[in-house]
Amino acid sequence: MGKEEFRTAIFDTIEYITQMELRVSSKRLILGYFNMSQMQDSAQRARSAVERYTQNELPALQSILARRRTNTMTRLDRLVLAMENEARRFDAEPPERD
Repeated sequence: MGKEEFRTAIFDTIEYITQMELRVSSKRLILGYFNMSQMQDSAQRARSAVERYTQNELPALQSILARRRTNTMTRLDRLVLAMENEARRFDAEPPERD
């Protein structure tokens, strides 16, 4: 179940940045970037895939959390935070069985 929410969080972040709806082929490419990433956890791999696809650097998690404390988060901050949270949930789930 968490896998779909995690993918949706990644795609929502990219669609916000690009201001375009992703095609199926673009989603496959992004998932390929995610799977090819050498980063250790899913949050880092998702960030890597988003940044590679959009050619934009995402705000650092520490910066987002600082803005959250002052109630000045942007829409992008909220999307990235949701993506990070879904990644952690995804990593905590047991592996799927075939």
